[in-house]
Amino acid sequence: MVKFSKQLELQLVPEWKSAFCNYWKLKKDLRLIRLQRKKAEGGGDDESDDGSSQGDPLLLYASTLHHTTPTRRHQPHNPFATAPISCHDIVKVHHRRCTSHGQIEIYETELLEPLCNNEYEVFFFKAVDEELNKVNAFYASKEDEYANKMEVLKRQMRNLIDLRRALEEHQAKSSSPSSSVSCRLKLHKPPKSSRSSMEDGCCMMAKAKSIAVEGEQGVSISIDEENEVGINTQHVSSSLPIITVSSLARLLWDVDAAFKSLNAKQTSITSPSNMCIKTPQDIIITKRKLTCARKMIRSAFVEFYRGLGLLKSFSSLNMLAFGKILKKYDKVTNRNASLPYLKALERSRLNNSNKVDQLIDEAEKLFTEYFAKGDPKKALILLRPQQQKSCHTTTYLVGLFSGWSISFLVAFIVLLHFKSSHLKGSRLENYIQILYPLYSTFFLIVFHMFMYGWNVYAWCQTRINYSFIFEFSPNTELRSREILFICTSLMMLGIASMVGHLAFYLQGPTLFDPNSLPYATILVCLVILFCPLNIFHRSSRFFFLNSLKRIVMAPFYKVIMVDFFLADQLTSQVAAIRQLQYLFCYFLKLGSVLPNGPNNAETCNQPIYHHLTYLFSFLPYWWRLLQCVRRWVDERDGVHLANGGKYLSAIIAVGSRITFQFYPSSAWLIVFIVTSSLATMYQIYWDLIMDWGLLQPHSRNPWLRDQLVLKDKRWYFLAMVINCLLRLAWIQSLLHIQMGDTKHHLLDFFLAMLEVFRRGHWNFYRLENEHLNNVGKYRAVKTLPLPFRDDFVSSI
Repeated sequence: MVKFSKQLELQLVPEWKSAFCNYWKLKKDLRLIRLQRKKAEGGGDDESDDGSSQGDPLLLYASTLHHTTPTRRHQPHNPFATAPISCHDIVKVHHRRCTSHGQIEIYETELLEPLCNNEYEVFFFKAVDEELNKVNAFYASKEDEYANKMEVLKRQMRNLIDLRRALEEHQAKSSSPSSSVSCRLKLHKPPKSSRSSMEDGCCMMAKAKSIAVEGEQGVSISIDEENEVGINTQHVSSSLPIITVSSLARLLWDVDAAFKSLNAKQTSITSPSNMCIKTPQDIIITKRKLTCARKMIRSAFVEFYRGLGLLKSFSSLNMLAFGKILKKYDKVTNRNASLPYLKALERSRLNNSNKVDQLIDEAEKLFTEYFAKGDPKKALILLRPQQQKSCHTTTYLVGLFSGWSISFLVAFIVLLHFKSSHLKGSRLENYIQILYPLYSTFFLIVFHMFMYGWNVYAWCQTRINYSFIFEFSPNTELRSREILFICTSLMMLGIASMVGHLAFYLQGPTLFDPNSLPYATILVCLVILFCPLNIFHRSSRFFFLNSLKRIVMAPFYKVIMVDFFLADQLTSQVAAIRQLQYLFCYFLKLGSVLPNGPNNAETCNQPIYHHLTYLFSFLPYWWRLLQCVRRWVDERDGVHLANGGKYLSAIIAVGSRITFQFYPSSAWLIVFIVTSSLATMYQIYWDLIMDWGLLQPHSRNPWLRDQLVLKDKRWYFLAMVINCLLRLAWIQSLLHIQMGDTKHHLLDFFLAMLEVFRRGHWNFYRLENEHLNNVGKYRAVKTLPLPFRDDFVSSI
């Protein structure tokens, strides 16, 4: 049977953990009471029978309450073996309202004689009061907050209904087709300010397939115009370049943006294709804009409903926690102290208020009426997106493909051992030159996916809400089991391809080109990645591709968490990305890289391809640098420029290293060591202090941070040491001077694997720090933008 403390830890809202009842602290206080009573009980055996005991006064009071007949007074009496003692007369819970903090309920427990003389129990009830007041205040504030949100959503719905009715009336009077009808509304009075960018947004609105709206907290919501049912509110992204975002962000719903300046001349531009009529005091309402506004409100309803569910769970879990801890107190002290306190709990707002239930019913009713066509089942499906159920078949396939991968690897080693006589001298070097660039890239990516799968598993075990941070959809999110299934499948495919390639290569010249096998393997993976059919986790594949697109076009898209997190992963795949030049070389040479072809080993190592090496090595750092610049432009925070300096120093260090490899000399060696050392110190500082939030000397946990997810602090010190050592792994590359080409490639691959391992290790603590930032702000649900101002319809 699982203990309640474990159940509470698994079911509580991670971002609200500090607002929950600290059940674990109260249990520790109960242990002190138990130890104190055991000491008093043990000391009672040596006391005289005349009642002159100097022990706990509570024990003396218990003896008087259960005083028996005179004929039994001489018998030994154990106060702990008596019937439970009623505490109605010694425990009183007072309730008052604190008007200075907005009518907050305050509970205070008064302990009467002789309970008030026991400092451990006084301290326990004081702690219970503090926890109850903390929980009650948080619940009251959240309840009021969601009540206000409901009023805002209802006003949004009324605005939408009024505008739709106006558009329908205008459509009934118009002879134009319904798809091209627009309604021009006039405002009663012009606002104080104006924005000229609204002119561009009007006509572009009719042409865009998706509309991006900048939200609070720097988040933008992508709304697909063609997807009418089942909007994915978890998938948040920036879908349009910066020029389009700036003009479409306001959706023509902002009254302040509806005008140009008062002195501007009135202009009118009519387009027969989209009916965009612009005047200084007009707002153009079209069916497409209303559809977009409807989807925004629907997304807000789903997040609002999710927040209500979390708040209801908060109430029930805390009531259960208080009840459990008071029952434990009764068991330890052999009293019924829970009765007066539980009665006070029942009267508290935490338990007695039904406002959350009313809000849930009202939200379900509105959502059913306006977004589910009166179908309650459909409404609940949309309001409660369910996470995919775990399938044991996936676990079985993970084990099966892992076994096959090991079998293929053993076959490759055996074949390489017994046929080693055919791979000697130049032929071995030629085989390595062909094998290394392709398969090293493939297996580095697969290993990185393995690390991400174990990251997801570790985040789940430590209750780090990674899906909320990355804004994944709960019904399409890939969990650790699915990720490991993909990794084992790709690993089996890659190793089987290596076995086939080696077997065909050892046969000598045949009609089948063995070098086409590794390229075919990569081609199969690319086809699966870009496959438009709804197979092989299409939503996750397209989510990855969209994020990759925003990274490549970094200056033109707003940077969100998942984008710069993925860009950081790419900076650890420089060794794999650098090998892409080999693919370009192969296809540019039209397949001249053959096992028996002329100058095979030197074909792609000519100076003409050196520029590609620089290009592919710089790209990940360059993308990340542009992201930092874009974030600085959006937020005007100098920290982003300092972060960009880290990637600029990495570009200089990588460039000096590549130059030293191509043109070895003492001068370039010095430049390589100096630039790499400076970049490494910069990166270590940023990893430990900025990304992980550690090394705070005056924190609650010295040299760590105030809040920690892992209970054992030694893991954090060990993690810092490991990160520093792996950041210095580039020093081993200096040994290339004394190595041959084969050992050179093996060492490069080993160092690349270490960097991928370091990135997977870095991921856990980076997301832990982000999660704790959300916890500090009680951020458990997303804040989505709404289409209308509160006074929009009243201004028309």
